[in-house]
Amino acid sequence: MSRLTAFIPAQGWGIFFFAQALFFIVLGFNKGLFSLNASNIQSNYRFDGTKEY
Repeated sequence: MSRLTAFIPAQGWGIFFFAQALFFIVLGFNKGLFSLNASNIQSNYRFDGTKEY
């Protein structure tokens, strides 16, 4: 990617993707997708549009 974008070095892309990963981890914790208590992950969050069968 750094060859395709000559003005952004590889370190810049690395920082960008790392920040993006941190953003989505924080977003997941805020929405309740992740839990430090892994025993009740599915009971904390119900996906929209799902049906109970």
